[in-house]
Amino acid sequence: MLTDAFFKSFKRKEAFSPGHLKNSPHILNTSANLAGICFLVFSSVNALGIGHKSFFDEITAIAMFLFVLSSLLSFLSLRAGSDERASSFEKTADLIFFTGLMILMGLTVFIVISGFVSFT
Repeated sequence: MLTDAFFKSFKRKEAFSPGHLKNSPHILNTSANLAGICFLVFSSVNALGIGHKSFFDEITAIAMFLFVLSSLLSFLSLRAGSDERASSFEKTADLIFFTGLMILMGLTVFIVISGFVSFT
């Protein structure tokens, strides 16, 4: 009887019903990884002392903030009590995640172009 109560405490709650968990686990995992990569780039640019010469660190910091925010909203969608709130958190996290990806894509395109074309 005691073991049954123990194992029942680990069962998933209704907030984890598979009905609303479409993208949230994937957004949470991927945005957390991309936030870590952005933090690594941000730290490297500042450690090398080239942050004052370029806007890479500002753009990377914006992308990092968006990925952290997307991770937070994705986590909240996993823990939401109702499907409506979970869906709202998930849609917002998805939009913010996509915005962060577009910022990183633009930064990558700029880095590639600046490697081939001299702006001076």
